[in-house]
Amino acid sequence: MGRARKRRGGAALQKGWSAKSNARIRGCPLRRRRATALRIRKESDVMDVVGVVVLGGDVPMSVAFVLSVGAQCFALMLVGGGLYETLVVDPVWPKRPDVIQPDRGGISRKRFWIPVHTLFELSVISALVAAWPDPVVRSWLWAALISHAIARVWSFVDFIPKAVAFERADPGSVTEEAARKWTRRSWFRLPLELVSCGAMIAAVARLARM
Repeated sequence: MGRARKRRGGAALQKGWSAKSNARIRGCPLRRRRATALRIRKESDVMDVVGVVVLGGDVPMSVAFVLSVGAQCFALMLVGGGLYETLVVDPVWPKRPDVIQPDRGGISRKRFWIPVHTLFELSVISALVAAWPDPVVRSWLWAALISHAIARVWSFVDFIPKAVAFERADPGSVTEEAARKWTRRSWFRLPLELVSCGAMIAAVARLARM
């Protein structure tokens, strides 16, 4: 009931604001009406935000769409990075561990993975909050977030500690067998990110049709 009261308050606020805006436009000379209408439109956008934040109104689905598109872009980057690492980097570094050792001139994988993972997680959580009123979009976003979370937890528990150990070890002490074992198991993380990416595509497609 409290939420319904807040929504009615937001609608009443917007209705009163619109009536006052129309009166202001009618009271202006003809040559000033266009400029006044543009200024009032900007003020109305501010009032929409106030209605959402202060009075508890629903976030516009356009906001959810923009956030979901952003999350989709980051999901595609995660899949692309995973494919590059699986097809290009992983076949090489078990024989040459220095390829993944930044201190020895190798690539620094964390410079890519940390920011992209963080941006995807922030954007998909924000999209989930914004799209909460729609159960279909909410379900797809949950699927994307849960699949990604499984991959992340698995990485933190298993893959990341071993990857850090490989990056810090002396190249001569790293056995190819141990490295190959790590890379083979790492392949199974990619399907989880593909599930997240597919779920994001479904969520964006649903929002685009609304």
